[in-house]
Amino acid sequence: MSSRIKIALSVTLGLIAMVAVGGAGTWWWRSRIRDAGARTVLPALSRAQLQLLRTYQRRCRGQADCEPPLGCVDDLRLQDRICLGSECDSEHPCGPGFMCAPYRLQKELSIGLCFVEGTQNEGQPCERFPLKKDRGCRPGLICNGGYCGRACDPTKPSSCPDRFVCHDWYGEATCLPSCLRSACPSETRCIRLEREFSVCAILRGQDCDEQPCPEREVCRRELGYQRSPQVVKMWCARPCNKGEGQPCPTGWYCYNESCARLCGENAPGACPPGETCTTIVGPNERRNVCEIAE
Repeated sequence: MSSRIKIALSVTLGLIAMVAVGGAGTWWWRSRIRDAGARTVLPALSRAQLQLLRTYQRRCRGQADCEPPLGCVDDLRLQDRICLGSECDSEHPCGPGFMCAPYRLQKELSIGLCFVEGTQNEGQPCERFPLKKDRGCRPGLICNGGYCGRACDPTKPSSCPDRFVCHDWYGEATCLPSCLRSACPSETRCIRLEREFSVCAILRGQDCDEQPCPEREVCRRELGYQRSPQVVKMWCARPCNKGEGQPCPTGWYCYNESCARLCGENAPGACPPGETCTTIVGPNERRNVCEIAE
């Protein structure tokens, strides 16, 4: 077995361990791993070359702590930030059954990681970095916004097929579903996620479209794990940002730039009706917060 396949398998096992924490508990690493599209991917190095680098696999707080061509990565297995190098690039592909996916370090810089190659077609649900084939996109398609789609040009609407819209999501223009001009199955409704990016789904939580959020709160929208039929979670939240002096009130925790209610994992009634107490995992910390149940 090649060294790159071994690395890919170890990362996949690490992901499986993280998923075991709980559905919403994987938010932290999901938010860190984004496809970098056409951004620069640092070159892949051999195991011998990596061992010669002083900061390889050492803890880091930012990119400056890692010597080139290493990147400061939120390691999925150690739940810590460490200096890692690319497992793959355009000249060093992953083994059979794996694909090279960029892990974004900075705006235009990423390293390549090997993940399972998917089988989902355009418009089907997907995971950005799948653990199983039926949760990833076929080669040539991009998993963006939770759906498989082709790359597109926002200045050319015709670059997407019917019932799709070219939408720039996380800095990558992709053909994403749009139900605004078509009918949805009777058990669902068309829910707008951002601009024309919209899906036929069941709503869970507060309908911000019908009941606007109170002052100082904003409407958050998120695709749920339930996909048949698709679920969209919607809620009002107070924005927060620790680095910019926007803390949350006592009893609340800031994650994903929103204040979430803290809860006791085994305390009955710790969350309001329709919500569940869920564990989230971050660097060197774990928190229990209330999240909308599916």
